[in-house]
This record gives sequence, structure tokens and C-alpha cells, in this order.
Amino acid sequence: MKNSKLSIGILAALLIGGCAAKRVESGAEQVELTNEMQENRQCTFVTELTGSQGNMVSGDFTSDENLAMGARNDLRNKAYHAGANLVVIQDSVHASADKSWGTTKITLVGKAYKCM
Repeated sequence: MKNSKLSIGILAALLIGGCAAKRVESGAEQVELTNEMQENRQCTFVTELTGSQGNMVSGDFTSDENLAMGARNDLRNKAYHAGANLVVIQDSVHASADKSWGTTKITLVGKAYKCM
């Protein structure tokens, strides 16, 4: 009985944690996300990145807003760690698992740049 309660508690914590958007790390909030590169910007390509939020377990319990925000924050965090300050988003993939209630995962693909 004690193990059952512990298992239920751990499962509940994982599900609740899966419902929140990934947090943007300190410093990464300065990374700009855009859909188009402005021609007059002086930028150097750093790397291609993906950012995502959700999975087949937690996705149904996470709002679309938190899935989108978590994917954006994940992309910002990765760009920041790569030394970039701008990401041009090239693609957005919204996936749903079999028998799910809607979108269960959002993945963003972008090119990261260091701009002056």
C-alpha cells in the first residue's frame, strides 16, 4: 500500500510538471526569435537548432499555449548556450500521438545567429 501511494505521488508530480512550459534561463530571454532575417543586420551563422515541448504522455495535459511557450523557451535556451542572440524560425511542427486529444508536442526548427 505504501509503495502504491508513493508511485501515485510520483506519477502525479510528473504529470503536473509536464503541464508547465519549460522556463527560459537567465540571459536567454535576450535571444530574439523571428520568422525573417532583416537584410540590414550584420549577423554570423552559428548553428541550426530545435526547441520542443511535450510528449505522448504529458502532451494531452499541457495547454497549447504552454506547448508553444515551452518550445520557444527551449529554443532560446539552446541558442543562448550556443552563443547566438537571434534565431530565425524556419519550421514549426505540431504533432499528436495516437488517441490523443489534440497537439501533444510542438517542435521549432531555426537557424541561430550572432548579431552585432
